[in-house]
Amino acid sequence: MPPDDPDIDAAIDAWERGQGASAPDHSDPAYEALRRAFLDHPDIQALDAEIAAAQADGQAIEAHTVYLPSGLTRLLAYVERLDARAAGRSPADVRAILERIVLNILENHLHGLTADPISHPHFARLWNRLCTEAGHPEFTLPDQMAPSGPREAAEGVGSG
Repeated sequence: MPPDDPDIDAAIDAWERGQGASAPDHSDPAYEALRRAFLDHPDIQALDAEIAAAQADGQAIEAHTVYLPSGLTRLLAYVERLDARAAGRSPADVRAILERIVLNILENHLHGLTADPISHPHFARLWNRLCTEAGHPEFTLPDQMAPSGPREAAEGVGSG
């Protein structure tokens, strides 16, 4: 398989999404026009700006308070003690473990939004709406990828 082949990448994405989805024809001018409209949409432009700011501001630290069930934090501390003992080190405190967990989740979220914004329901619904409005339902994502309905209006998908 040749590296970085957009058609193969699209086919793999379609296969992973299931529901009989197939890769869109990237040579189709309608698909390219939709892709440009999607990338030019104010929500995507704002997302790009937020991503750039998050990447540029990676060293600024903010303090936040998180309230968690004590049983879960005790479990986390217990597992950390087991891991530390096995590794021959002192266990990290729960605060440090939680910071690492939250940071990993947020960095994964940043990566997902950067690499594939339509993996997020808001942007998947936006893509589907643009496809439908342009008369190209063949390019829409499967329903489970882009829930639609009253939430769409509440989340401001059509704004901008």
